[in-house]
Amino acid sequence: MFSQFLDRVLTESSLKGGCGMSARPGFYSGRGATSSDLNSKSLERIFQAIVRNVSAEAGTEFVKMVADIPVLSATDFLLTLGKFEQNNFVWSKALLSDHGGRYFENKAEAFGTVMEALSSVSGRRAERHDETSYIRGEFLRSHNVKPKPGVMDKYGYGGYGYGGYDGFDGGDE
Repeated sequence: MFSQFLDRVLTESSLKGGCGMSARPGFYSGRGATSSDLNSKSLERIFQAIVRNVSAEAGTEFVKMVADIPVLSATDFLLTLGKFEQNNFVWSKALLSDHGGRYFENKAEAFGTVMEALSSVSGRRAERHDETSYIRGEFLRSHNVKPKPGVMDKYGYGGYGYGGYDGFDGGDE
């Protein structure tokens, strides 16, 4: 799904400068946007790899992509990242994946997604996790993306929201 350098930066351990993630979107299917799957440090590692291996402009486009994804589940992030790479690292909102955090390529992933959904319904999980602003807040601030004025979430981060970055300034990355 990804080029060698993106696959490597996603799957290598954090000790080697990678993210320690699975490059398979289905692995995270149904889990919601949780910082245990994706976080600002991982986003920064991917950003740095894009700048090093593609260009600074592609890195700026990646920052816009992160700001625009409505719910930053690892599943939707990986699907969108794949489309972003296929589009030569040029961001367009038309590339947004709308899978609602659910995606599977085989029966095992489908079974896992069904079990996740059933555990949510059975009361083991009162609500679907959405830590989107926490996941991307530090990353976006470090790249001079200003949140919408007057909007704060439960984590104390501003409302970046869907298409919600104000005053985007790519800075000197």
